Amino acid sequence: MRKQKNSELNFLLINLEGTALLTALSYLIYTKIPYFKGFIGVYGISLLVYFFFIYLFVNLIYFLYCYTKKIPLGDSKIALLYSYLLNFFKPEKIKVDKKKLKTAILSIAVKFFFFPIMFSFFIGRWPTVSLGVSNLISGKFDLFADFNYTFDFIITLLFFFDTLIFTFGYAFEAKELKSEIKSVEPTFFGWFIALASYPPLNTQTSQFLSNLPVFLFGNSANTFMITKTLVTFGSSGSSVVILRSLKILTLFAYLLYVWATFALGTKSSNLTNRGIVSKGPYKFIRHPAYISKNIAWWIEGFMRGLSLAGLVSLLGWNIIYYFRAKTEEDHLLTDPDYKKYIKKVKWMFIPGVI
Repeated sequence: MRKQKNSELNFLLINLEGTALLTALSYLIYTKIPYFKGFIGVYGISLLVYFFFIYLFVNLIYFLYCYTKKIPLGDSKIALLYSYLLNFFKPEKIKVDKKKLKTAILSIAVKFFFFPIMFSFFIGRWPTVSLGVSNLISGKFDLFADFNYTFDFIITLLFFFDTLIFTFGYAFEAKELKSEIKSVEPTFFGWFIALASYPPLNTQTSQFLSNLPVFLFGNSANTFMITKTLVTFGSSGSSVVILRSLKILTLFAYLLYVWATFALGTKSSNLTNRGIVSKGPYKFIRHPAYISKNIAWWIEGFMRGLSLAGLVSLLGWNIIYYFRAKTEEDHLLTDPDYKKYIKKVKWMFIPGVI
């Protein structure tokens, strides 16, 4: 009995030490390496230290709660990695499952890469959201007076909540949250196609897709317009009706996108299997976030005016997101629950089409 209690206490200490060290290392990297400093920004960096203190405090309370209530912490990713590293310095080796260790390393890599992206997106939208809400409460802002301002505010608000949920998803993982990572994308192509959609690689992806039509068709690819620019039309008449209608359609597309994020909830993250979600828009299609985002991009393209280069670029992004969906499904099909799910929800993107 005493041996078991000592083992549980030792595992608790390993969790606490590992979490503290990994958090400190992450903070140093995020605040000292120029890329992360520039991406997160001065405002984000100033808030990051408070977030990490809260993160450590919440983990401390959670670990102590599990210890006192004799709730097993399970396959803690940080504890597994830290135990493995301790084996290089301790004569008494800690037994570590190599398969679980690989999942732990990949899980931590996913969180380390995506957390600062989502955190910076979330923090970056806070000033606009707080000002808009303040003006709305004080009466300085009328939702129905300025269509364009209202549209921009709602879009910002939607992505504020979207990135907030994803920030939480990358930061916290627990059985009680039903967010434990079961497995991580195992293939290089799966990682590559996902990372190509996010900073810093999305800049290179965009440049490649923009330069490809110029390489194929010459400079005329940028000047040959397929659709006119609705945004520059006059302020009255049918053009305004068309433009506002397209903006409303864009809003509905982004509402579907954020609805998918709310359905994922604490499971929100890329490249991982944290349990199969079959509620919300996932009742009807398997990749509602991807199709809604791509539809929104097409509508925005028509509003801005599509050149041949823009058309090729949009098609390129469509292909990227198709392969993101395919690699995700190849990964998730190792889970029997997902095999049952795809039998119930037959369509990937559009019911009755694909």
